[in-house]
Amino acid sequence: MASVLHRPGRVNRIAVTILVMSGAALGQRALEPLPITPPWAPLAATERNPAGELTARGQAYAARFRPGVVAFASAGVDGGRSAALEIELGEIRREDGTRLCGVPAGIDPVESGDRAEYDRGNGVLERFDARAEGLEWSLVFEQRPPGSGDLVVEASLCTELRSDFAADGTLRLRNDDGNGVTIGGVTGVDARGARVDGHLRLAERTLQLVLPGTFVDAASYPLTLDPLIGSVVVSYSPGYRLGETDCVYDSILRRYALSWVRPGSLFTGNTELWSIYLDSNGQPLGMPGRLAQFPYTVTPTLLAQAIPPSINNTIAFVFGGRNGLFVWNSGQVTTLTTVPILKLSARRQSNSSDIGIAYVAATAAGTPIGVYSTSVTLSSSTVFQYPHNVLSASSDVGDVAISRMNGRALVAWSEGGLGSRVELVEVNNRGVPVYAPLILDFWPSTSRVHGGLSMDGDEYGSFVVWERLQPNSASLADLYGRLVFADPGHAPVVSSAVIPIATDPAVDESSADVGWLGSKFAVFWRHAGSPYRIEGREFDGRCTPCGLPITITHTSTTALGLEAPHIAPQRRSGVNSHDALVLFSQWGLLTTDYAVLSTRFSAFGAGGSIVSAGGQCGSSRAVGTIGTDGPFAIGNHDFRVTLSGSTGSAALALVGVPGLDIPCGACLITQPVLAGGSSIAFGAASYVFEVPCLPAMLGSRLTFQWLVNEPSVTTSCVPGWGATQQLHARLGY
Repeated sequence: MASVLHRPGRVNRIAVTILVMSGAALGQRALEPLPITPPWAPLAATERNPAGELTARGQAYAARFRPGVVAFASAGVDGGRSAALEIELGEIRREDGTRLCGVPAGIDPVESGDRAEYDRGNGVLERFDARAEGLEWSLVFEQRPPGSGDLVVEASLCTELRSDFAADGTLRLRNDDGNGVTIGGVTGVDARGARVDGHLRLAERTLQLVLPGTFVDAASYPLTLDPLIGSVVVSYSPGYRLGETDCVYDSILRRYALSWVRPGSLFTGNTELWSIYLDSNGQPLGMPGRLAQFPYTVTPTLLAQAIPPSINNTIAFVFGGRNGLFVWNSGQVTTLTTVPILKLSARRQSNSSDIGIAYVAATAAGTPIGVYSTSVTLSSSTVFQYPHNVLSASSDVGDVAISRMNGRALVAWSEGGLGSRVELVEVNNRGVPVYAPLILDFWPSTSRVHGGLSMDGDEYGSFVVWERLQPNSASLADLYGRLVFADPGHAPVVSSAVIPIATDPAVDESSADVGWLGSKFAVFWRHAGSPYRIEGREFDGRCTPCGLPITITHTSTTALGLEAPHIAPQRRSGVNSHDALVLFSQWGLLTTDYAVLSTRFSAFGAGGSIVSAGGQCGSSRAVGTIGTDGPFAIGNHDFRVTLSGSTGSAALALVGVPGLDIPCGACLITQPVLAGGSSIAFGAASYVFEVPCLPAMLGSRLTFQWLVNEPSVTTSCVPGWGATQQLHARLGY
């Protein structure tokens, strides 16, 4: 473990050597969790303070941008001191000593949306993007730096914080109160999507993030460094080992509800069900509350939850164990069945008080007796339950999952016997099967199926992820998945091949959870290697891997591992946003190690740069103003080019390549590669440009422009039509 000399009352300067690499996807990579306090502000933003300085803030940090220097501070916890550091970029060179002409100091920051930019000259742009969970620090190189060997960027960190390294190689800076910040690890990714891992080392007061020179020489530019500076939220630390956990988003009150089981015993007393609300960034709202308690012999070890819109201030919990299946609603517990429950899954029907439930029932001895589905309707005081329907009567069932859609649901389960398989069936809003089961996967196995099943999706299909035991192993599992298309009124069909997700032959990869985030699926799972950690990947709507792997490690040297990831997407009225909360429980040697941690997760980072390039024909009042909605990021199928403030009647969106323009008097018209027409309503129009999930396109540049039909406009090219300014956009993550 490396450290820096620390003398009380004296500020240390640490030289940070950062190899220029792309980590654009690391804007989505979760950080090593550090304790933080409630947020200074719920959202990220940049603004000018009364002194005219450019500042940024997020859920637990603040930053100030001065000429050439960035001051960053994260909040303290439990009254402890906050942690602060300053970052100043220095020399850029190759390892053979070739310098990139130095980097000029004292450059004023330029505000660009929620981003501060420093133009360092020689094709080098330093950027700081304000995000809710941290400050995203990027260095963009437009061209290959001269020389040979590793590419080195020096920066100095002015701080009193002590430094060490997390298990995944990220840099941690902390004060005596244990508060601090983390600078995330870095991965090299070029404009074609090729990537390589760098490595981190600390020698005396110089930190080095090393990227192989062979990659630098062969890379397609631009090349970007993109670590994230920030923290992961400790949502709750109860001081005891946790049982099952779950989380759901309340779209009406715009908050998350986190729940967990406190296991009971002869020594600790009753088993208890607890819950706490979190804000949209995962910060605790108030104190936790105990919802129900049972004798320690009654163990509700499995739970799921939903928030019906007609009951705004309560949560419905579905939980089960060896004593049966229950629903908690408005302070009352309703028994659905007294048959022991091994596994369960529950989802709320969109815009209703109906909850679909699927479960694995068992004998008193714990042997599965089949898969069942049912549904309940909740009011403020009662629970109305429908009959229970048998989906499979097998005694070799492993797990079950349900994905809820309007008026129907998909239920999947894993099953062993003469070969192991994963099956799926569509059921109606009462849990009754509608079509014959569909087999998603089959593999030779004479042992009971391992279990571990999850699924999520929209109204037209779901991504199903399951565990498959490795050959000749009784404990190590790999993860696979498959996309299922479910058009209303037609039997579900598979729309992808079986996809390997996590297949390390030496590690158990299990307990996966899936979340649909509007344009992408996110999958997180437990990696039971050394050390234990949470890993994740993103997939586009066709289940193609999109972006870099994600790693989350534990918080302290006494913490031993992380378990049970859960994804809670921010669904609003049946529509998913791109944001979600990822939760996981931690355990270790000390009672203080036990905690529920969370990180805000977004399917997209800040996206690439978008700048105005001029070229307008006609007055801005007649033609209007061009803009964009959403990040220009790989895989964003809802990126929009917008028009506002126009007096025209119709518009044509043009998509082209910079430099391929048609001269039109004093202005330029984009030569289109793609075009789309739109009527203008109340002065506005929009055009959806579906950005494909092709990492090889990273760094590509496009031009966007509107042609507007307005009789008052006269141009030398197209009378009665004018053009907005051009936007030059570079594709990012």
